[in-house]
Amino acid sequence: LFDCDGVLVDTEKDGHRISFNETFAERELGVSWDVELYGELLKIGGGKERMTAYFNKTEWPAKAPKTDEERKEFVASLHKRKTELFMALIEKKLLPLRPGVQRLIDEALGKGVKVAVCSTSNEKAVSNNFPTTNAYMRDMVGIITKKLHHMGEMFLPIFVKGNSLFFELKR
Repeated sequence: LFDCDGVLVDTEKDGHRISFNETFAERELGVSWDVELYGELLKIGGGKERMTAYFNKTEWPAKAPKTDEERKEFVASLHKRKTELFMALIEKKLLPLRPGVQRLIDEALGKGVKVAVCSTSNEKAVSNNFPTTNAYMRDMVGIITKKLHHMGEMFLPIFVKGNSLFFELKR
């Protein structure tokens, strides 16, 4: 079992972070997250929560509303746009597998090893990189995008005790 984000594809650094920065630039917020800062922000679960925590810690942009309720709507609108930009990267296939991943999966499948990809990301973000993979992996798509509070929980429905190995990026 492979976690997609950070293990098979670098969706965070090359996808979500870029999309956040494009959103901030479009709205002329004067905010840009570099790789190091974004790595720290990843300790905060959820994009909306990440932005809110960042703005609360640093300073809300001058263009941001002043009330908590309006700020919540503002952050939701930023996140919606970020997601649109991220999905455009997915559609354009600009988030490829890391080097060696396809070969590893192909060799495992060739030896009869069942392989599954798990993720809390959008289903397209995962399946876009595995269009020709065998039926076993395609069957897993139904459970890969389940939103869970703890990343490891997503592996439980398909983990075969004593006969499974999973790879997950720890942040």
